[in-house]
Order: sequence, then structure tokens, then C-alpha cells
Amino acid sequence: MKDIHYKSAIFIFLFSYFSINSTQFYAETEKKDILKVGYGWIDFSSMLTDISKVNVIYVGESHDNRSHHEVQLDMIRSLHEKGHSLAIGLEMFTNRDQVYLDRWVEGKIDEKDFIEAFYRNWGIGWGIYKNIFYYAKNKKIPLIGLNVPGGVQKRLLKMVFNH
Repeated sequence: MKDIHYKSAIFIFLFSYFSINSTQFYAETEKKDILKVGYGWIDFSSMLTDISKVNVIYVGESHDNRSHHEVQLDMIRSLHEKGHSLAIGLEMFTNRDQVYLDRWVEGKIDEKDFIEAFYRNWGIGWGIYKNIFYYAKNKKIPLIGLNVPGGVQKRLLKMVFNH
């Protein structure tokens, strides 16, 4: 990965459904309202005001829920349009395939080759995530692979659940 400094960047980490339990906000995508934990329902604009004040945003989602990914893209787009420096962390990519993420954002890899890397890392449909990837590419927003290789995951799970 390039040596990029993110001192003032807002990191948006797109994680699995299970990490939503530790987030501060829950989206009710039908209403486009957001449940701020410990506070109540707020609108999307109020949520953006809140998250604009922090450096790291964890966004939980159900992998196969298109509307969750639309809300993610709305967040990314809104923060970018307000001038925030962004990087998007992706649980779906391992660090070993970071080069594909970098090449995608730089426009040095075509969709076919990128999709191959995507499916090598992730089993859920490209179509649900496509708009986020294209927005990042078109706006030159860095993508960062956060996941560990499958072998490491299996060893960790074995250590945790066998002891």
C-alpha cells in the first residue's frame, strides 16, 4: 500500500452485521431515520453532523441487505461532498490483496480483474457493493483491506472455542 498519511482523514470501516452491536447508530432504512443509541431517532442530517466530529466511524450492516449499503454510500458521499478527507476500511479484503484495492482507486485495473479479486476475498454479490467501489474509485478515496487471511481466522476460532 502506498505511504499515505491520514492525519485528518475520517475512516469509515464497513463491517459485518455483528459489529453493528458496538456502533452508536442504527439505520431504519425504510424511514431513512437513524436510531442514536441512548438518545432516540434522529434524521440522516443530524447523524452526519455527529459523525463529522469524529475520526473513525464503524458502520455495521447485513451483508445481503442492499439498502444498508445504500445508506453506507450516502454517508460516504455526504462526508466527501462536505470536504472531509476519507479512507474506507473493508472487512471483505485481506491485506494480501491491498494491491488490487490500490490499483482500483488509481484506475490501473479493470472491473473484470477487480471482481476476480473481490470474489477471491468475499462470497457475497458484487452488485450490492459495486456503487461504493465505483464511488471510491471515481473520487480517489483510498480503500484499505482490513481482514486477516482465512487460515489465521480458523486458528483464532479454534483457539477461542477449543479452550
